[in-house]
Amino acid sequence: MEFRPPLFNRIARFFGVPLFRGILYLLTRPTVDGLENVPPYSAYMIVANHLATVDPAMTILLWPHHPEGLAAANQMETLFPGFLMRLYGPVPVHRGEYDRVVLEKALAIFKSNRPVFIMPEGTRSRKPGMQQAKPGAAYMAIKANVKIVPVGITGTETVTAEWKRWRRPRLTMKIGQPFVLPPLPSANRDVRHRHLEECTLLIMNRIAELLPEEYRGVYA
Repeated sequence: MEFRPPLFNRIARFFGVPLFRGILYLLTRPTVDGLENVPPYSAYMIVANHLATVDPAMTILLWPHHPEGLAAANQMETLFPGFLMRLYGPVPVHRGEYDRVVLEKALAIFKSNRPVFIMPEGTRSRKPGMQQAKPGAAYMAIKANVKIVPVGITGTETVTAEWKRWRRPRLTMKIGQPFVLPPLPSANRDVRHRHLEECTLLIMNRIAELLPEEYRGVYA
């Protein structure tokens, strides 16, 4: 099954991404390090820590090309952020649920030679420190046998407070080197489960390496 974003979303991305990138630079002071680590447009996975609502938008707006995304279904139903998300067209995910359709769509995106953006924690951290991640990202990356590009985000947790003071917050996105996870072993369920846990830890440690100590949380 080949994946192709609907025409409406492709048009919205073409016009909307440059527009909102300009707005992002107007309202904040973003810095991107490690752009040389971004692979050519192809099948790979982008993973990042999650501090605030603005994180997914910032990552997509500052990325060199338009990755597909996985987004929380309840966030897509909100008024303004949800409207912008629907314009871009991510795949909706229901938190805390195993959804075979989401997995099949993600694999179809990879098979169509497109990148996918996902935040393994599944929800925003209540403080800058990272929280325990879900194994979904590791499972998808292993099933699709794709490279993973880690991203460390800092500064977005202060956006609202800085705007209230009429300041442009300083945001940083650091992109690490791509890596590949080892394949799932042909063993019993417990062994495979432990392997996924180890791979999830590897992903989060790669993200943590891009962050200051105080942002690493449980992965310090």
